[in-house]
Amino acid sequence: MMSLHLCRVFDFLRKRMSVEHDQRNRRLKEKLTAAKAQRDQARKQSKARETENAGLREELDLLRMRCGNAEARLQRLEQDLVVAEEHPLPGGLAWPLPPLELRARVGRSWAGHNFLETGNRLGRTVSDLLDQAGVDRGRFRNMLDWGCGCGRLLRNLPDVFPNARFTGVDIDSDAIAWNSEHLGGLAEFQSVPDHPPSSLPARSFDFILGLSVFTHLPLELETAWLAELARLAAPGAVLFLTYHGADLIARHFTMDQALQNDQGFSYFRTSPTKGLPDYYQASFHSEEALHRLWGGCFEIRAILPGSIDSIQGAVICTPKM
Repeated sequence: MMSLHLCRVFDFLRKRMSVEHDQRNRRLKEKLTAAKAQRDQARKQSKARETENAGLREELDLLRMRCGNAEARLQRLEQDLVVAEEHPLPGGLAWPLPPLELRARVGRSWAGHNFLETGNRLGRTVSDLLDQAGVDRGRFRNMLDWGCGCGRLLRNLPDVFPNARFTGVDIDSDAIAWNSEHLGGLAEFQSVPDHPPSSLPARSFDFILGLSVFTHLPLELETAWLAELARLAAPGAVLFLTYHGADLIARHFTMDQALQNDQGFSYFRTSPTKGLPDYYQASFHSEEALHRLWGGCFEIRAILPGSIDSIQGAVICTPKM
């Protein structure tokens, strides 16, 4: 009897221990499952935070760069102001000086003396580069200043193209309105849209000048305007277009800051220019990219790196037949 009783007790204890064992295992599995879920959630949160922090770091780097650019621009403007005060405007200007707001949109040389001197120097540079390339400046009759701004360079072009009639176009309608009122005896002026086509007639210009335009456009706009310039160029026309060389990137940017980077073409966001569109930023080209992108529309006769104030290069080309 005693032995049977003990057997029953042991059997009861085994069953109870088995149940407790199963319950303990089940609880451990539930805790393990919960712990894994917590771990996975923590990993997701950590990854999201890392992504957020990376975005904040990029934003901070961009803000630091813009702050540095703004500080450098402020210093240059202060220097220009000193120069302007030391060098009053010459008397008897052939054409009036644009207002400060418009002068500031075309570059750092906003002070009156610098504005005039820069335009004059750029005119001489264009003239010299065309002469060196063997281009007869006297043969041109209809010249287009594409991206003329408020006429900084255009006011000097009669000396460069003595037999030409001039047309100035720009997306800056404020500048075009001022030009039309104050420089109407120099050229005809017309606003053009951000995205071509323009309303200008096809094959109407035997010389097209584009200074500091392709230095600021994203790739899709560059491609569109290349096609538009090819439409506007008369047979046998000459085009003088400027670009930023890819070697300049390291002075201002790192490649991971590029908004576009495609086979030698790079496009970066910089500080905005008041009065100009947000897309008007900074573009750079390798020579290979120039041949690939511009060579589709034009025969490239010469690539002249750093020929414009040691900053921009120039491309002399003609439309393809």
